[in-house]
Amino acid sequence: MNHQTLSVGLGVQIFSRFSGIAASRYRNATLAGFPVHQCRRLQSALNAAARLIRSTPRYQHVTPLLRDLHWLRSRERISFKVGVLCIIWRRLT
Repeated sequence: MNHQTLSVGLGVQIFSRFSGIAASRYRNATLAGFPVHQCRRLQSALNAAARLIRSTPRYQHVTPLLRDLHWLRSRERISFKVGVLCIIWRRLT
């Protein structure tokens, strides 16, 4: 295994753990009320995973990386998932 394969594999593991936290239906409601400092920590983990996957330095802006990977920022991700759950709830009731 070369260094890049190892980095991508580790990045995928980090992101899958982060998205696993945010993906649970029951946890979305909890994340919606998260304090700002906790959302910053989640965003920091997401940024680190994006940088690791793309092998970019820490000082480079992360927004283009997130766009390139089609990832939402942590607050946007939480809002999106809660919105989708609301739409599903309305359709079922």
